[in-house]
Amino acid sequence: MGRLKPGIGASEAQAEIFTLMQQLRASNSAFDERCGASVTPAIGVSGNRKYIWMQVRLLATTAGILLLIVCANLGGLLVARGTARAGEIAMRLALGAGPGRIVRQVLTESLLLALFGGTAGFLLSTWTSRLLVSFYSVDDEGYKRFF
Repeated sequence: MGRLKPGIGASEAQAEIFTLMQQLRASNSAFDERCGASVTPAIGVSGNRKYIWMQVRLLATTAGILLLIVCANLGGLLVARGTARAGEIAMRLALGAGPGRIVRQVLTESLLLALFGGTAGFLLSTWTSRLLVSFYSVDDEGYKRFF
C-alpha cells in the first residue's frame, strides 16, 4: 500500500509495477506465478464504516438515555433537598435574612454542584473517549490493541 508521486497517474504506476513484476519473475525461478501487484485507487469508504456507524449511534443513544435518567434523578434530589431545607429557610427568614440572600445562597450551592459535576463529567468523558478509541486501535502488526 502506498501513495503515488505527484504527477504520476494510476496507469503509469501500473505499467511500472508490471515491469518490476516481470523482472522479479525473470530473476527468481522459485517465484510463484500467482503472485502479483496492481494499482487500485482508494476511492470510497471502508466497508466497516456502516458497522462502526451503527455502534456509534447505539453508544450515543445509550449515553443520551443515561443522561436523561441522570438529569431526572438529579432534579428529584434537588427538589427533595429543597423540601428538607424548608425549615432551615424559614428559620433564616425569621432571623432576618432577606429573600434575595436566600436565593443567592441556593443558587451558589447549585452552581457549585453544577461546576463540580461538569468538571467530573469532562474528566470522565476524556478518559472514556481514550478508552473507546483504544478499542479500535491496532498495533504495528495490524492486530487490535486493547488498552
